[in-house]
Amino acid sequence: MQASCAGFYITTYTNTMKNIRHLLLLLLTAAAFNTASAHYLWIEAQDKWAVGKPGTIRIYYGEYAEGAREEAGKRLEEANGLTAWVLTPGGEKIPLSLQKMNNHFLASYTPATAGKFEIELVNTSREVVDWTQYDIGIVQPTYYAHKPFYAGGSAVSKATPSLSFQILPAEEKAPFSVNKSINLKLLYGGKDLKGKLMVYAPNTWMKELESQEGIYSFIPPEKGMYIIESIYKEKIPGTFRGKAYEAIRHRTTFTLTVQ
Repeated sequence: MQASCAGFYITTYTNTMKNIRHLLLLLLTAAAFNTASAHYLWIEAQDKWAVGKPGTIRIYYGEYAEGAREEAGKRLEEANGLTAWVLTPGGEKIPLSLQKMNNHFLASYTPATAGKFEIELVNTSREVVDWTQYDIGIVQPTYYAHKPFYAGGSAVSKATPSLSFQILPAEEKAPFSVNKSINLKLLYGGKDLKGKLMVYAPNTWMKELESQEGIYSFIPPEKGMYIIESIYKEKIPGTFRGKAYEAIRHRTTFTLTVQ
C-alpha cells in the first residue's frame, strides 16, 4: 500500500512539474512576443486532394498554440489586404478569391493535374505600428505563409515555393512521422538565414529551434498539424502610407502534417 501511494505521489509530482515547465514556456513566449505583436497568419488545408475536385483552404490569423483565431469585426481586420494563390506543378500562379468568414478567410481551388502544389500568401498592407514598449520599435509588419498539398497521389511534378521569406523542409520527405526528426531550412531572398524557429504542435507543445549549420531540427511528439514560425527584422527604415518606420518585421509560417 505504501509503495502504491509513493508511486502515485511520484507520478503526480512529475506531471505537475511538466505542467509548470509548459506554463513557464508559455509565459516566456508571451513575454517575448506580447499579444499585440504575437499574431501571425497560417494556412489550413487537406494534404491529399483529388484531381478535378475542389478543395477547401482556410487562412487564420491569431496564435495556433493557444487556440486563438481572431474574428471578423475584431482583430481579424488586421489581416485585411492579404493576397493568396496556388502554385501548380507546371509553374502557374493561380490567384485565390478569398471570402471573409467568422474567424478565417475561405477559398476553394480545383487541381487540374496530379503533383505537388503550394498554397502561398503574403500581406504587406498592414499599417505601421509603434511597438517600442515591447522593444520591437516602430515597424511595418509583413506576413507570409505557405502549405503544400498533393493531388492525384503523385509527386513527380512539384511546385517550387516562391516566398521571399519562407521555411522549407531540408529534404523532400513526405509524410512526416511521429518520433522521427524533421529538418528545416529558413530562407530570405533565396538564401539561408540564421535565426530562430518556433514549432507549435496540436497539443500546445512548443519548441524553439536554433540553426545548426543552416538546419533546424525537431522530433514531433504526436500526429497532427504543426505550425512552424519565424520572425526576421529587416533594419531598413522607410515610409508606408505616410508613416515612417525603423524596420520591416517579416513573419512567416509553414504548415506541415505529421502522420
